[in-house]
Amino acid sequence: MADDSILRQRCKEVEGLYLLASWLAAKAGKSVQSFYFAESGRAITLRHELGLAGADSATAPASSFQQAHAMLLEDSAALLTLGVTRLGTLAVLVDHQHAEPRTFFLDLPGSELKTILTPKSGADEKAWTMPPCTSSRSTNV
Repeated sequence: MADDSILRQRCKEVEGLYLLASWLAAKAGKSVQSFYFAESGRAITLRHELGLAGADSATAPASSFQQAHAMLLEDSAALLTLGVTRLGTLAVLVDHQHAEPRTFFLDLPGSELKTILTPKSGADEKAWTMPPCTSSRSTNV
């Protein structure tokens, strides 16, 4: 089992590298690439966890921006991912109204983000909501 914890730690390290690549792509104005790096990093950890749970992680589909955007268009929905780093929080927003993801750099450290994200009252603990960010706390890239 020690091998599982070491592998889990390595997956988290690789996920962190992908998050850094996502941050750099967003800074360079490459929002589609930023989305790709953010999701690819999360996928590594997810596939590892699926494998530990006995699921066939090799069959987990890879998601591209185009696939995610098509699903969001169909449901008139949005997807917001947050990546917390020492530099701040990167938010990547994909919604049905825009042809490309939008990236934002938020002046929110992880500790403050945890206090902002609150469970809905009376809802399942896994159901989360985030209040709107004020313009003074976020900057569009």
